Amino acid sequence: MLGVIWVIQIVHYPSFRFAKLGPFRDFTSFHVKAISSIVIPLMTIELLSGSFLAYKSPRPLILLNFTLILLTWLSTFILSVPLHNKLSQDFDLKNIEKLVLTNWPRTLMWTIRSVILISLFYEFEG
Repeated sequence: MLGVIWVIQIVHYPSFRFAKLGPFRDFTSFHVKAISSIVIPLMTIELLSGSFLAYKSPRPLILLNFTLILLTWLSTFILSVPLHNKLSQDFDLKNIEKLVLTNWPRTLMWTIRSVILISLFYEFEG
């Protein structure tokens, strides 16, 4: 998810600003369907594997990892999904800017999670 979220944050969401007004609904509809087919399975796997790790080994870094997963889900469904729903109705530069801004926490959480998981991997290997 780290690679996916950084591409979304730096390239894809900002590109919403340049979509033509007429086919914007088609553009956002395509985005939601296409990205959901990638993100939903990956986020579900993260949730299940993070839950399993937290249950089996409730150490601080693993619990922090699981907390970040839950916060990412909350951010997705409280902030991102409603903004995508609004944008599916009409082009609105203000909502595009909100989408880019409110996606930063998810980007940072997935980045921190990657650092945690790399750290745990090296701890496990050592």
